[in-house]
Parts: sequence; structure tokens; C-alpha cells
Amino acid sequence: MEIARKHVPTAATVPTIGAKSLPLVEGEIVVSAADESRAGTRAGAPKEFVAYARGFLRTARDGVRFLWRAGDSWLAVQIERHARPEPQPDEAVLSWAATELPGGVTAREIDILTLLAIGLTNGQIAERLGTSTRTVSTQVERLLLKLEQSRRGGLAALAVDAGLLRLPIPGGATGLTSIGPVEVEQRSSRSAHHDRGLDRPMIVTFPGKRPFRIGTIAASYGSLKADGVEASRGSAIAVEEINARGGIGGRTVQHVVVDVDILDPESVRNGMAALIDQRVDAVMATNLSADNPFDLDQVAEYGRPFVHLAPFAPEDRAVDTDPARFWNVVRAYPSESHHGRGFAAPAARGEREDRDGGECGGGCG
Repeated sequence: MEIARKHVPTAATVPTIGAKSLPLVEGEIVVSAADESRAGTRAGAPKEFVAYARGFLRTARDGVRFLWRAGDSWLAVQIERHARPEPQPDEAVLSWAATELPGGVTAREIDILTLLAIGLTNGQIAERLGTSTRTVSTQVERLLLKLEQSRRGGLAALAVDAGLLRLPIPGGATGLTSIGPVEVEQRSSRSAHHDRGLDRPMIVTFPGKRPFRIGTIAASYGSLKADGVEASRGSAIAVEEINARGGIGGRTVQHVVVDVDILDPESVRNGMAALIDQRVDAVMATNLSADNPFDLDQVAEYGRPFVHLAPFAPEDRAVDTDPARFWNVVRAYPSESHHGRGFAAPAARGEREDRDGGECGGGCG
């Protein structure tokens, strides 16, 4: 499956060494590992981008960046792995934005910088570019000055760190060291499945993205147990559906439930403290503040969003009186002071119907 949508660029999309992003159209494609048969473009993407996205999925990498020349302009391209729950296949999210080369670096110098970062000598670079070794040496000296480096190794490290390697690799990627963009190009060819040189990439596995932690204070015992159980189940269903769609920005959502007795202030206080100790990203509760007004002070000091599904009038007054202190309190349902007016009309109508003999005024049946 390939999905296309407009993309708002992030700082990570564009080289940062003296570069300026241009207000041009950006784009994004999402390519699934499940669909290996179709080739095509989306959102105006070069056809090579789809192949690169598929090649990326054949690697063990979480992300890669590179430059792409589009006519006289340059695109900064980023591919990220979108891990999905089993048995769904991973997706590659490839995004791009127009950019300028940093430090006055020319297109030819990007070619040299790319090959230098891969580990080629000046002579090997010259052979690939169809020029002389002396010319390459001169251009390397210019790059040292432009990018303020004293050694060739510094240029190579800078190029990799800033995402200044271009694709396609000048002269092709066959037989080269499989650093990020190089491996993507190598594996974008179907013959890469049979290339023994690609079977053992030198990759260290680092921790992935931290999940979003959503804490729920649930009345799991006491007289309000039924309400708390249903609220907790509803949150669990929402979290499951979000994670089934790949999470939020590639990060899964983790549901942290703390069981309390809503009518026991000490139980509520300890429950809120437990969620804060676990550094949850948001707290959700229902019917909490009527007997536990201190909960607002706890969440105000914590400074993370507090979504209250059934607030009470005192909470409304506190938040409205001091919005700067309680900026993170989200009241997702009217307080009980509004419930009375909502129930009054139906109740009055029911009384009239009882008095008159039902909805039909005694004339039904």
C-alpha cells in the first residue's frame, strides 16, 4: 500500500550547516512492505523514491537521510520506519522538502563529499567522476575550507552527520560500504535479495522511541466501581485502536491504569502520585474532584494535560478563576451544575405524561 499526503517539514528534514529551507511544496509517501509488486509514484514523487522506500524496508534501519537533485534544485529526503503491531507489516514514511546546499558547496562537491564519506580515495573518486586525481584533491581542499574542517576524516563525519550524502551514489552503489543511504540504494534493487555482501550489516540496535503514556485513575472498587470500569475499558479500546494504526507519529500509546476508591481521598491522592511517579504524558479521570479538590493542585504542579470527563462546579470555578495555573486542565464534559437544567425538561415532560395518561394522553391503543 502506498499513501500520499502533504507534509509539513521538520528541522530534521533539511541540512542545518548554514542552510535555509525554501517555501516550496513538500511531499510524503508511505510505502508498505506488504506491497512489493506495484511500482509507481505518489504526490509528484520521483519513481526512484518508491524504490528507495522499499529498499529501506529491507534494511534493519530505523531511519536514513540523503540529498536528491531535482533539476537545478535539491531536495532533502528523509525515510523513517513506521513499526506496526503484528501481523501488520512495517511501513516506510519518505518525506522531502526543497533545500539549499550549505556553505556554498556545489553539486560536484556534493558528489565528492558523498564518495569521500563512503571511504573512497581521491583516485577512486576521480575514476568514478571521470576526472583527474589532481582535480579531486583540489576540490577536497576547497571543501575543507568551506566546511571549516582540518582533516579529511572531519569532512566524512560531517557529511554523514548532516545528511549531506546524495542519491543516487555517483558511479553506483555496488561494492561500497553499506552506510545508510548506500545500503538503501543497494537494497532498492531486487537483485539485492541475493547479494551476500548485504546479509550482515554492521548495525547496533539502540532504544526505540518512548511510547506515550496515558494514565487513567479508575474507580475500580467502592460504590462507583461500575463507572470506573467502563471508563477504563473505553480508554483501553481507544489506545488499542490508535496503536493498531501505528500510534502517534510512530510512537505507540501505553495505557497506565491506577485503581482507586474515588470516595477515599487518601486513595485518590496516592493514585495520582503513582501516575506522576511513572511520568505519564497525560492523566484522565472521571467524577474525581467532587470529594478530592486537591487533585487540581497535584496536576497543576505536575504540568501535564489532565482530561476530566465529569468535572464539578467547584473545579469549573477554580479553572476559570486562575487559568494560568490550571492551563493543563481539560474539562471534557459539562459539570453537574449543567446537568440539572438538562434533566429538568424531560422530567417535567414525564410528569405531564403520567398525569395525562402517557404520551398519547390516554388515547393510545
